[in-house]
Amino acid sequence: MLFRTCPLTLVAVSLAFASVDKTLPLERTSNDVVEISGTLLDKDDAAKEFGRDLGEGVVIMRTKVRPMSEKPVRIDYDDFMLLDTNTGQRSSPYEASQIAGKGALVVTPNGVRNAGMGSAPRGPSLSGLGLPIGGGGIGNSSTTTRDVKVETETGDNTKPNPLLDALKAKLLPETEVSETVTGLLIFQLEGKKIKPKDLELTYKTTSGRLMMRFKP
Repeated sequence: MLFRTCPLTLVAVSLAFASVDKTLPLERTSNDVVEISGTLLDKDDAAKEFGRDLGEGVVIMRTKVRPMSEKPVRIDYDDFMLLDTNTGQRSSPYEASQIAGKGALVVTPNGVRNAGMGSAPRGPSLSGLGLPIGGGGIGNSSTTTRDVKVETETGDNTKPNPLLDALKAKLLPETEVSETVTGLLIFQLEGKKIKPKDLELTYKTTSGRLMMRFKP
């Protein structure tokens, strides 16, 4: 009898978790401190924003944060976490300097050097990530960091970096806000088949955690 009931129990548990996922707010949620809403950019929208295809595994979310009281809200990337419920992968947003600054990494024919997504301490580990080829930004690449050499360059802070400036203007600012602010959050998850319906965002506030999912 026990052998027969165990599979039924597992099915019931699976259905229970599925029903919980479906009850999460869709692209907008709030508490007494803050309201947050977000929509995912598709590849065409992302290309329009940055003038290029950002490659597989890059998830871009247009995010709006609105304080719900007169008390200012502090926006900190450490408070955001994107979860792929299909693979269990998690990622925090990248800062502009971690994407296009001198402290980032980029895959080159001879290995990895500064200037691309991947060195971010908040983001996913370097292992297995497809990092961009080129000098200073995110882009297409089938190369990963599994079998390449990581090198360090100091760069030149005196030279202008148009991509870095553009990112700073487009990304959600890390600052204290008293009014509604909108900007982009950029995450990276490993894999080519990331589906919006599998993604859940967790946002930690002073009044508890907010969670939401995205339209399929």
